[in-house]
Amino acid sequence: LIFGLAGGCMFGLVVYTCWTDGSPFRKELLVPWMVATLWDFYTNQLVIYAWAFYKEDTAAARGIVLLLMIGLGSVTTCFYILYHLYSLSPGQGIKELLLNQKHLGGKRSTQGGI
Repeated sequence: LIFGLAGGCMFGLVVYTCWTDGSPFRKELLVPWMVATLWDFYTNQLVIYAWAFYKEDTAAARGIVLLLMIGLGSVTTCFYILYHLYSLSPGQGIKELLLNQKHLGGKRSTQGGI
């Protein structure tokens, strides 16, 4: 629930900001703090993507997740985690959430990967 709300709020915030302030790709916005913030954000995204790369089995799924994380950032991260939380079967926990299925003896939930 928290990840769904966070993702929905981030999506709404991005749409609202673009609607009211215009494109974020303007030269006057590229002040040193914005550059540092973007480096910080995409460093975090790289760490999260490393987990997604490990978690996903196919190049197609890895590519889709990468493009969505680059393009939509936190929105993708929230919904990606939410997807995997809902993919857990009853009785499964953090181990099944974090680990790739082949490291868990090959057991897949009925929903599989992306």
